[in-house]
Amino acid sequence: IGATSGMGRTLAEFYAEKNQVIATGRRADLLGELASCHRNITTVAMDITHEAETTKKLRQLWESMQQIDVAVVCAGVGELNPDLYHPVNAQTIQTNVVGWTNLVDHIYLEFQKQGFGHLVTVTSLNALRGEPAAPAYSASKAFQCNYTEALCKKSAKMKVPIHVTDIRPGLVQTAMAKGEG
Repeated sequence: IGATSGMGRTLAEFYAEKNQVIATGRRADLLGELASCHRNITTVAMDITHEAETTKKLRQLWESMQQIDVAVVCAGVGELNPDLYHPVNAQTIQTNVVGWTNLVDHIYLEFQKQGFGHLVTVTSLNALRGEPAAPAYSASKAFQCNYTEALCKKSAKMKVPIHVTDIRPGLVQTAMAKGEG
């Protein structure tokens, strides 16, 4: 989920070499390009900030596939915002907290119904220390890390074979990583 660019796209392409992959993202044109290059990739356009639509599409995916073994959540936004312009912060929170939580909750509950699964979230090292040029991004990633940890503990406590992994990359050369050097 979040496979139109950056790490999400790279992961989709990597896994499609040996697996059937469903790649999602909000930019349908980039998903079409991805599907045309890889025969093992099926694409579904969705914007996680549209919660009802996201939930509906995830339900449809699960019904059509009957089972999903691994879900990698790499969707998110991050803008430099040293002037604390609220609309930028609001979009980051809507995507990285509200939309992300709806998405992750739905996936986790589907894995619970299915009886197994592996939920992978791609968060950020920025979760550990706030970045002054992008405070909402750092805070949203801290939320994601803590939420992922809580789901991991929930699985262990319930003794349900749902594995939960949080990947926290540092700076990666993507369009989201702006700046010099």
